[in-house]
Amino acid sequence: GSTPIICRRGIIPISEVVVGDEVFTHQNRWQLVLATGSKHAETITLKGQGQSTGIVTTCDHPFYSRSSKRVWVGRKNGSRAVQWTEPSWTRASDMLGLRWASPACWPVSEAPTIETKGNEHKPPTMTADLAWVIGRWLGDGWCRISPRRGLVLICCGKHEIGVVEERLRKAEVIFSRSEERTTYRFQVSNSAFARWLHIQFGAKAIAKTMPTWVFGWEHRKALLEGYLSADGCVVSNGARLTTISRNLALATVLLAHSLGQSASRRLVQPSRPECIIEGRVVTENPFWQVSIYDSARSSVELAGHRWGLVRSVEPGRTTEVFNLEVAGD
Repeated sequence: GSTPIICRRGIIPISEVVVGDEVFTHQNRWQLVLATGSKHAETITLKGQGQSTGIVTTCDHPFYSRSSKRVWVGRKNGSRAVQWTEPSWTRASDMLGLRWASPACWPVSEAPTIETKGNEHKPPTMTADLAWVIGRWLGDGWCRISPRRGLVLICCGKHEIGVVEERLRKAEVIFSRSEERTTYRFQVSNSAFARWLHIQFGAKAIAKTMPTWVFGWEHRKALLEGYLSADGCVVSNGARLTTISRNLALATVLLAHSLGQSASRRLVQPSRPECIIEGRVVTENPFWQVSIYDSARSSVELAGHRWGLVRSVEPGRTTEVFNLEVAGD
């Protein structure tokens, strides 16, 4: 029941989807859920590009899929070319070696209005620079909200102070800065903005997410760049970041796909239960690693979807599984 489903109201476990929710379908549109159901059944786990940790499903669950092969087109045309089949529905147990679909094209959307109460300060205007700040907050920020005021706080390393401060100024937010022992802390005093961040992007590191309107937002690239500046690093074929939030990891993959990039996520189990950081014993928890690739042979974008190669189909166990009936699609 924990399989994440892309609903208009957010990425939520399938067990929490209710009749009347809108889900994003293989036709790249929102459709109503007409009915939900569950039963106990044998499961299998599919693993492949985009979902290295795997998707648990029943053997006969249909996946939107397609396959490809190299065909001879003559030496003048480069000898061989890739030929794709038309998309079709395939049983999960038959998916090995085929390509599964992830949405890469989303309806154009706008950010919800940041609403004020009473005499609160005017919130910042939605721009690409503010989107970068929001992304930075996703990785290195938190909020303090009380009945009297709301604060947005963002930390950065001392070598990053110039970059973060410049972005805050360009976003035209009023902020203060304080120096800590190993970092700088920026504080934005704006109750409306702080509430909006919590509502849209979640609170606490493990519960942070991205709302689904982000995937069709004109400033989504700046948002991803800001997030990567906090939790990411550059690698030989793109970028890599880590988070303890399952939803944020999946949302980052979808965001990268919406920008024409290949991406995947996997759950990493720490090799030790705890470690020592600056003299303090810290518990090490599992975390998600997201890789975003500049190029990938096992993934290609066609007709509004990112098609990733399914590399394994493994036996599972008997457990409760859920099903949705969706209008139209």
